[in-house]
Amino acid sequence: MTQTDLVIHFSVLRQSTSTSIWPPDWSQWIPDLLTAVAFGFVVGYAVMRAEKRVDARRARERTGRAQLDAVESIVGTLDEPFEYSGGSSLPQDKELKRVRSVTRDVPREEAEVIHPGFYFLRAIDDAWEQVIRTGEALDERLSTYPVQYPGQLNQIREAIVASADNRPGFIDFSKIQDVPRRAAEGDPSLQQLAERYRAARKILEGTRQAFNEVDGQWRADSWTISLYMTKDAPLPLFPRIWRSMVAKRRRQQALESARQVGMNRMFATGEPWFGPRGW
Repeated sequence: MTQTDLVIHFSVLRQSTSTSIWPPDWSQWIPDLLTAVAFGFVVGYAVMRAEKRVDARRARERTGRAQLDAVESIVGTLDEPFEYSGGSSLPQDKELKRVRSVTRDVPREEAEVIHPGFYFLRAIDDAWEQVIRTGEALDERLSTYPVQYPGQLNQIREAIVASADNRPGFIDFSKIQDVPRRAAEGDPSLQQLAERYRAARKILEGTRQAFNEVDGQWRADSWTISLYMTKDAPLPLFPRIWRSMVAKRRRQQALESARQVGMNRMFATGEPWFGPRGW
């Protein structure tokens, strides 16, 4: 190899090494960085959304189980109308205390209706609270009456309680002595409180009936959907996916149907009613 060849080889080697190692090529650095950041953002966002969906599904399952447990513990105990004994303005509260206990075990902020019967359990609890408030307001009003005998107050209270299921604006004071009767009949505040009490009692009874009717409707529809899901099982993948989609739509329709049954029952009370939030 001649000296000229050595010089040429050295020049080529120096050129190739200098262009590949130093100075570095910064022309692709910013595009590569932007691509990496964008890709990381997309992947991170997808993972975050997936985790949120999983958490939401688990929370919904927990709420559904809690609502179902509450309903199952009450089914069969509210078949008869609430009883009012001894002239008391408040109903016997054994069953109502159970309703309050099981419904308040489910946090109030978890208001989404998964089991329709649970919605009306909360409605019963709210209606009972309204009966308590109006009953206490009646007692407070009666405590201002000047009477000769304490039993006269009980007579007025018994007349209001006994007339609570009658037509609006009618209270039978005919069996009360003249003095307390004239006082009660001439007291517009007492008449208004008695009307509010009557309405609260009708709503309480309406929620009890609505719970039983809604729960029965929902159970029948749920059983039908369960039979549909298990028919000809096991199924191939795609027919199984299609059947799951149909069952989900039918459950939503069943939920709306049960809701309508309850609303119709409450409408039949003839009293304005708004119900708990969450449906």
